[in-house]
Amino acid sequence: MTRLSCGLLRAFGLALVALALAVPGTGATEKKEAGGKKKGDAGLVPGDEGGDPGPAPKTYEPPAGARPYEASARPTDGKYLQASIRKLSNAKGDSKPFVFHMIGSSYTNRLGQGEEFKALIREKFPKAPDITVKRFLQMGTPYGGFKDRAQESAAEKPDLVLIYTFGAPSDLEELLKTLRAGCDADIIVPSVHWTSKEKSAWDAGHEPAGIGSPGVEKGMSTNWDVVRPICEKYKAEFVDSRNEIAEWMRANKVQPGDLLADAVHQKPYLAHMIRMNVVRHLNPDFTGESTPPVPANPPDGKPPAPPPVPPPANPPTNPPTNPPANPPAPPANLPASPPPAPPANP
Repeated sequence: MTRLSCGLLRAFGLALVALALAVPGTGATEKKEAGGKKKGDAGLVPGDEGGDPGPAPKTYEPPAGARPYEASARPTDGKYLQASIRKLSNAKGDSKPFVFHMIGSSYTNRLGQGEEFKALIREKFPKAPDITVKRFLQMGTPYGGFKDRAQESAAEKPDLVLIYTFGAPSDLEELLKTLRAGCDADIIVPSVHWTSKEKSAWDAGHEPAGIGSPGVEKGMSTNWDVVRPICEKYKAEFVDSRNEIAEWMRANKVQPGDLLADAVHQKPYLAHMIRMNVVRHLNPDFTGESTPPVPANPPDGKPPAPPPVPPPANPPTNPPTNPPANPPAPPANLPASPPPAPPANP
């Protein structure tokens, strides 16, 4: 074999290796650990990142026996998303695309490549401009590992940034600082879904599952009761997704494992519920008025009864019920009537 032939074969072999390592673009960017090995999510063996969720199903079916999940907007949803709501309402017919970034681990990957979010948003905002979605994924990584990703996102000046992963609240605060320093995007932070790793906390029972319940507020590695005020401090919209889904699970006797594809990753229906919880905060009818909480997903499917009408704040002490039996007599010393005048012509 000639030297030229060997050189050609060597070049051909290198080209094949490069082709094998190439990954088709999907609109997502993915970061790996040093050495090229991706991190594994909490609860999984190294190398298992939950996989791509694949194409979205045509319909979403809840677990057998459970009622469909509902996520109607409430008057207080959307406090820190007003810029996004204005742009999506598109009253002026602007043609500039709406840029939506998703930052997170394989939990974010499981929320889809963006088409599902776009469909839900367009249902609420039919006049919305084109929506472009870009994902910044770093598998198995908590808040503390996303500073570089946040800087990359902020440099592109998005309109809306979703952060869906886990970790220490202090690391989330640093992530929010980075985004706020680099752009003026709206930011939305949902609490993370229940996993099978939390089965003992779920089985211990928190009835009803409400704000302050230990299992709801303290996930595997995140204290959501600490996250709330941090989001408020940086004007990021907090989505109480974990608590809201737990309420529906209790009402429909659904276990965490019924909604998971493995120990921690979402099945399509759970991903759909999370997306619904996020999009309901893009609320064009935001008023900021707080209303008494009512179950969004009653177990019998009937709308909740209206709250009782409160009594008057200051009712009269002894309101009269019947007219007095003996009305008061007229005054005793009234002047006497004058005598009649005599006839004019006697």
